[in-house]
This record gives sequence, structure tokens and C-alpha cells, in this order.
Amino acid sequence: LARLEVPSELGTTRVLCQTVNVSSSGMLVRIDEAYPVGTEIGFELTVPGEPGPIRGQAEVVRHATQRRERLTGVALRFRSIRVEDQDRLVQHLSQLAV
Repeated sequence: LARLEVPSELGTTRVLCQTVNVSSSGMLVRIDEAYPVGTEIGFELTVPGEPGPIRGQAEVVRHATQRRERLTGVALRFRSIRVEDQDRLVQHLSQLAV
């Protein structure tokens, strides 16, 4: 799961969504909203077995469509992740690759 903090006209909107895939450089999330490409979004990524979420900032780089990925969502490129969270994410991803 991922919790997104998206800028809106009224401040910040929090959105809970499902991650479809995650890499060390970004993630694809299933969401009905098509936030504009370039939108800066705060995120908290829940990683199974980890004591707390991985937090950082990401940027919308493209929209996922039913026609292409068979889901509606957005691809996010990580812009910054807390140093200690980056290490946890890389370690978790390497364990999945084994």
C-alpha cells in the first residue's frame, strides 16, 4: 500500500492506493485520479515486514491506462527518499529478487 499526499486547491489531499510494482527508482500505483505529469507528490510506502513506512517525494511521470497496463493509475519517479528509508527499500527489493 502507498499513501499519497497530493497538492490540491484546498491544500493537500491524502489518498490511499495499491502499488502495482516498485523499484529503486519509482513505483506504479493503481488510482482513479490522473494527476498531471510533473505533479510533485509526497508518499509513504508500506513494505511488508518493515517497522515503518518508507517516506519521500515523487513526481508523476506518466499515466497508466486500461489499454496499456490493464489498470488505471500513475507512474511515479522517486525524487527523494530519506537516507535510512532508501537503504531499507533497496534491501527489501534485493530480498525479493532472490
